[in-house]
Amino acid sequence: MKIDGVYSSTIYILGTQYSEWFPVPEDKSTYVNELVEGKKFQVQTDKKIDGSNDIKWSMGGFPPDESWFTLRTGFLASKYCNNGYTLQGTEGFLQRAGVLTFLKTTTQLQIWFDDVLEVTWVYEDNDENDKCAMRNKLAGLRFKANKDSMIDKVSTHYRYELGN
Repeated sequence: MKIDGVYSSTIYILGTQYSEWFPVPEDKSTYVNELVEGKKFQVQTDKKIDGSNDIKWSMGGFPPDESWFTLRTGFLASKYCNNGYTLQGTEGFLQRAGVLTFLKTTTQLQIWFDDVLEVTWVYEDNDENDKCAMRNKLAGLRFKANKDSMIDKVSTHYRYELGN
């Protein structure tokens, strides 16, 4: 971003201060420790989400088989999350490439596409013994789940919210 002849790597979008864009690590099993609970982060895609596992992540700090997240064409899913969240099919990320903004807390996940809020997933547990894995605190993220075939297929770059 150029401001009065000076380049800045800090970007403000809708009042949120972001880092510069970084390429998604070539080794998708590398944790990105800046993508954390309660702070927005953005992911840039190079195509629309149209496969069964176009975005599949593991959250840091927990065993990968208990902390994965998938964004599929029909729904959002994670382990023990009572059948996940059903998408309408009209979400922008199902229509074209763009910028997804995520805000994850221990109770919900919000997703914006090109600055339009499209998803608010309030987690529901399978039962009292099987708590939704999305309730685990996000302490870093990798763009791959626990198997080689379960990798993020559309994300090219990421950036994260700066500040407190």
